[in-house]
Parts: sequence; structure tokens; C-alpha cells
Amino acid sequence: MRLERLGYSGTRLELRVTCSKGTYVRTLAEDIGGALGCGAHLAGLRRIAAGRLDIGQAITLDLLASLDERARAGRLIRADSLLAGLAEARLDPEDARKFCHGQSVGTGFDLAENYRTYTREGVFLGIGVGQAGGTLHPRRLVRTGGPEDGATG
Repeated sequence: MRLERLGYSGTRLELRVTCSKGTYVRTLAEDIGGALGCGAHLAGLRRIAAGRLDIGQAITLDLLASLDERARAGRLIRADSLLAGLAEARLDPEDARKFCHGQSVGTGFDLAENYRTYTREGVFLGIGVGQAGGTLHPRRLVRTGGPEDGATG
């Protein structure tokens, strides 16, 4: 964890906190106040980065809405890009349909490993987790009802 003092005026202290996931910044403020013997709370909280995402990449919804479809698509980050560190699983059409309906599929998946799960054609379905017997069970679906429901990727 890293704390950087950005400003101090009267009873207000402005900090930049660099921390790992699971850090409760509101609790951190209370702890700092307790250590100083004066109590403390947050007057504001602004997340400027999370994982590989940074506020510098952000645009307003108004600007996004003003862009043509091609420019808008170029600014949006695919949901599965956040899962790049996970192993990838590609499913045939029947297994993809079963997976989208909450059923375990396939064989050869590592126990307890999470997988970015796609159709054979690359349509992102969600996250699956390997289970005993080498099956893949849906953990979080972003597409339900099956890839045949008009999903294109």
C-alpha cells in the first residue's frame, strides 16, 4: 500500500491511496483518524484506476453517445479483456448451449481453475470453473439462453 499526501487544510487531508483489491479505503480513513486521536471519515472517494483500467482511458457518456457507431465501438473495452490472465476454453455449439443453460460440460478442465469461456467462433459466454472429473461449470455467465440467440461476439 502507498499513501501520498496531496493536500492539507484545516481539518481536511487529501490523500492518494494505491492499494490492492480488498482494501477498504473508508476503514483506512477511520484507522488514520484513530491513530491521530481525532477520528476521521471520507468526504469523497474517487477511484482513478482498477487493475489495467485507468481514468485516463475514460470518456463521458455524453461524448460516447455523440460518436458514430464505429468510433463508439473503438472506445469500448470488451468485458473479457479484464480476464486476460485466465485460461481460455472454447466450446462446441452443443456444449456452449448447455453451458449457457447452467450445465457442466466437457472433459479435461483443471480442477478449480477459472476459464474465460467462448464458443468455438469466439463469442464470450462467461467464466467457467473446472471441477472434479474434468468438467467445466458456469461460474458467471454474461450470455444466457445459448449462443444461438443472436450472439455475434
